[in-house]
Amino acid sequence: MGTFAGNPGRFTPLDLRQYFPLCPPPVPSHEEQVADILDRSLHDMGPVRVERLVILSRPDLLAALWQTHKRRFLTEGRFERALRAQLVLEALKGAAPGSLAVARATVGDAVFVAWVDLARSVLVSVLEDDEGLFGPHEPAINA
Repeated sequence: MGTFAGNPGRFTPLDLRQYFPLCPPPVPSHEEQVADILDRSLHDMGPVRVERLVILSRPDLLAALWQTHKRRFLTEGRFERALRAQLVLEALKGAAPGSLAVARATVGDAVFVAWVDLARSVLVSVLEDDEGLFGPHEPAINA
């Protein structure tokens, strides 16, 4: 430490920022981000619990499957599910790798599949998982 030229005996103030630069805030994990988005979007339904989570590295590969789901729902006269499948399909077609997440979550006894756009932090669509759209009902995270 030096002294001020005009004030002998006084020390110069240290700028600690040069030694400890401001670090960016910690980035939440995907599980935390998805849970936060679901809590914000579905807050009036009760506490949401994420059981399983998949981050899609190739969302375009699932587009054909969801086109088939949409056609099947329309054929069966399940228009609400067909509309929700269309939202999923649009998200799949426009998503960059790693920007779309699929979660199986629960609210009370209800089990559903939620599609979340991580890049925009928004809920894309929710479908009741009564058909095993996400696979077997086995908790994988937060268990």
